[in-house]
Amino acid sequence: MSDKKRFALWVGTDTLDLVKLNYKGDNCKTQSEYIEKAIHFYTSYINATHAEAYLPRILADVLEGKLTVLGDRIGALLFKLSVEQAIADNILSYYTDMNMGTLKELRAKCAQDVMRTNGKISFEDALKFQKDL
Repeated sequence: MSDKKRFALWVGTDTLDLVKLNYKGDNCKTQSEYIEKAIHFYTSYINATHAEAYLPRILADVLEGKLTVLGDRIGALLFKLSVEQAIADNILSYYTDMNMGTLKELRAKCAQDVMRTNGKISFEDALKFQKDL
């Protein structure tokens, strides 16, 4: 830990208000610690040779937060979609007279179609296949 020295620092009241408003949110114990971190960050940013030690960390933190939110949203939507698909599967299975062999053949054909078209299968395509249109 480096030695600490007291000195006079003149800043505008708006700047001091920013420090008071934000230092706890940055997990700083004191306003002085917040100002010291800000000085180190800004100096490294200006000197660019040291900026990579700070900017990638910040960028990584921002991206991780955004990707976490996106992942959670996609996960929730996939869960809802899976529930709806399970309902549709059960309704269709109840009213369909199909044996397991035919189901296996249909599953293999559908898997090939999805791979061949990168998942771009439409209901119209399925109807044409089923009705030999």
